[in-house]
Amino acid sequence: MYRHGFLLFLIIGIGWGRPVKAQNKIIDSLRQVLAGGRLSVDGRIRTLGQLGKALSASNPQEGLALEQEALDLARDTGDPARMALVYSYFSQLYIAVDSLVPASRAIDSALFFAGRTEDKTVKGMVWYRKGLVEDYLDKVEESMRSFITALGFLEGQKEYATEAGIYYIMAGTYGSEGDLAGQARYARFCAQTALASGLPDNLCNGYQALASSFEFRYRKDTSDATLRDSCMYYNRVACILGVQNKDRLLAPSILAVITLNMSNLYAEFYPARYKDSAMHYLSLALDLGQETKQKSVVASCFGRLSDYAQDAGDNRRAETYLLEALAVVNSQKEVNSPLRLHIIHNLADLAEKRGDKAAALDFYKQYIDYYKAYFDAAQVTAAQKLDAQYQFGKTERDLLVAQQQAANNRKLKIVYIILFAASLTGLLFLFRSYHLHIRLHKEESARLLAEQQLLEARKEYLQKELLAGSLALEEKDGLLQSLQQKITEISDPRLKKVGRLITERTRLDEDFESLKQDFAHIHPEFIEKLQQKASGSLTRIDLKYCTYILMGLSNKEVGVRLGIEAKSIRMARYRIKQKLGLGKEESLDQFVRTLA
Repeated sequence: MYRHGFLLFLIIGIGWGRPVKAQNKIIDSLRQVLAGGRLSVDGRIRTLGQLGKALSASNPQEGLALEQEALDLARDTGDPARMALVYSYFSQLYIAVDSLVPASRAIDSALFFAGRTEDKTVKGMVWYRKGLVEDYLDKVEESMRSFITALGFLEGQKEYATEAGIYYIMAGTYGSEGDLAGQARYARFCAQTALASGLPDNLCNGYQALASSFEFRYRKDTSDATLRDSCMYYNRVACILGVQNKDRLLAPSILAVITLNMSNLYAEFYPARYKDSAMHYLSLALDLGQETKQKSVVASCFGRLSDYAQDAGDNRRAETYLLEALAVVNSQKEVNSPLRLHIIHNLADLAEKRGDKAAALDFYKQYIDYYKAYFDAAQVTAAQKLDAQYQFGKTERDLLVAQQQAANNRKLKIVYIILFAASLTGLLFLFRSYHLHIRLHKEESARLLAEQQLLEARKEYLQKELLAGSLALEEKDGLLQSLQQKITEISDPRLKKVGRLITERTRLDEDFESLKQDFAHIHPEFIEKLQQKASGSLTRIDLKYCTYILMGLSNKEVGVRLGIEAKSIRMARYRIKQKLGLGKEESLDQFVRTLA
């Protein structure tokens, strides 16, 4: 039923809509400030950066033009601090519009100029946005190091809004990794700095971070009802605060998400007599989602209403709600494919329950088509992230090479002076020449070693691509077999042609079975080492999850492929770490990659 997947899509829905009313007020306010003409250079650069970010959803091209204007101002002053700040604005705007490679290049430029200023606030904001880029590229460990570096620069600078944003992301990361103590600590820091900032967006995030911390702890120990009630208390505070300041919120989407989450928590953790409270917050979430055009939230609300209709035995109404949810999702400019797949699958189940096997088959066919389209899109996104990660690392390598070349140039100048002086004595000249030859030979050897390491990295990438294809074929074959079994249960002769097509496709897919054998040759001991470490306790799902980690997939992508929600992914990680005997502070991803 729908209830098994709503949390995943609730998380996906955050930030997808366009906060029309509040953003228009903020945009108009920033335009008025710029038109006033009384700003200092620093004030104008910061205001242009804020306005560019605010326009990222509704008019990204104008946002980029404003950032370019800010960059021109900064260049005219020649101040590296201003240049660093503007390039960091660029990186955040590029992330907002999913331009990964430009975002990586912009943050590299920001770091270059930040290294040439002593302004701690600017350094902190640049490293904060570097962490945002790395977090978007699923480079979790690197992003955490960048956030900690940013906090070090921001200490004592009273940049509370930025600190609150850092603590919010860190609390979520610790929670997803199962470190509940770390999550609670950074959630408190987030709330404290949010109070110091006084900004309603930060305050809503701070209280929501505290609520999530108590929710995670309650899920681990459901005997302590105070944890559950504390979770609902901080969610309620965030909700009330958001409603009171709705026109001042830069991202009112969080308000719709909080109210929907409260409805789900009432339904999941409280007795049936609290159904009125669940329905109250569900109705509020639906209104807020429609008002702020949070279509993923609206679709999730219809999904929850479908659950209630099924519980009441009204499958017709349940199907109507799901069809409304599907219409909302399909109306999005960028369709939320996991949510759409989930809705279509539930529609197929309902059609099958009421005996309409033809409709059920039609929904299953739609599911297959959409799944293929989603998988192809996911492959493109993964390729873009790999390219961005390569560009991100390439710039750092180029910087190291440039530094090494500068050092070599200085050494060569010294050598030339020595050779000029040694020309008076033939013996000394020969000695110095021989010494220089040896050093150049070592540098050439180092260059060849670097090229070999690059080839090894390319080989590892191709190995993971091969593994991705193998796993995708396995999942598709399972789905086709399930569909063919359902077709055989229907006596309609018109469907025999569909069955024959599936049989023919299955025969063709057998040619790709060799891909799985190829992976066995590439990583012959990977599965064996995992099972040895876990004393043979890992299940088939556990092994598949570890394989996805080796491929470099994020938790969100793994959830889609395994068909489970995000919180189940976190529990799976925690369970696998226990089976492998890993400590709380040890990284499961790093351990898995050491076995390849």
